[in-house]
Amino acid sequence: MSEWERGGNKKRIPGTRPGLRPILISAAVAAAAAIVIICAIAALLGRDRMAVEEPVYTVINGEKMEWPEGATLIRRKGETFLKSGRYEQDFQRYPLITEQDGKIILQKSCSLNRTSENMITRLDYFTVVSRDGEGVLVSRRDRQTRDVDGFIFDNEDTYIFLENAILSWGEERIPIEPLTIVQVSYMEYLQIFGPGITPRFEWLATDTVTAEFENGKRLNLATDRFYDKNSSCRLLFLPLEALPEMKTGETGNEEE
Repeated sequence: MSEWERGGNKKRIPGTRPGLRPILISAAVAAAAAIVIICAIAALLGRDRMAVEEPVYTVINGEKMEWPEGATLIRRKGETFLKSGRYEQDFQRYPLITEQDGKIILQKSCSLNRTSENMITRLDYFTVVSRDGEGVLVSRRDRQTRDVDGFIFDNEDTYIFLENAILSWGEERIPIEPLTIVQVSYMEYLQIFGPGITPRFEWLATDTVTAEFENGKRLNLATDRFYDKNSSCRLLFLPLEALPEMKTGETGNEEE
């Protein structure tokens, strides 16, 4: 039998027995696949968890509710929970505000309704809305944009304003600024709060709570209707999964 037939010219990994190389290759492939799976699971877990490094608060029925630093937002089966220490509670209805720098954390996915272009896009849960000397900044993970105006709506009772407006109901008429949060439950109550804003809570006896923007467009927060300048209106409740994600990119130079 020739050397070729005996396989004498076949190379093998030093220090291993013949036939062991396929086993090592299979093990390496399995290990690589396991690493990919672990990384994918870690990415999903990271997407559905948000650690908050500083104290946060929200307002419920006009009362400020506070949590110390180290709280965690957890998204589970379409619901958001707030975990602080050993305690965990449902937290689907109220956006959080960071105590020190006044950033708003969206606890759920919302729609961004722009008044300048009548454009509607989606903001996914854990998006952060803040304000600085350059204006309003919207960010999520490592992406951000300043190309925003109008208001954010959570498909229920919560509105977050991104531009100036005049809010009126009954005999009241007050100016509101960007990052003002207004919650209106139809014919029940109105609540106003936000970074640096003294909370205000009132029972409602009207089905009209109007925000009028500088361009003449209007919003009825009690009935969730948006009115164009020609008085044509549309309902604001929309299936969020059908909306395109908000265009984001580098600050001041947004790109896909």
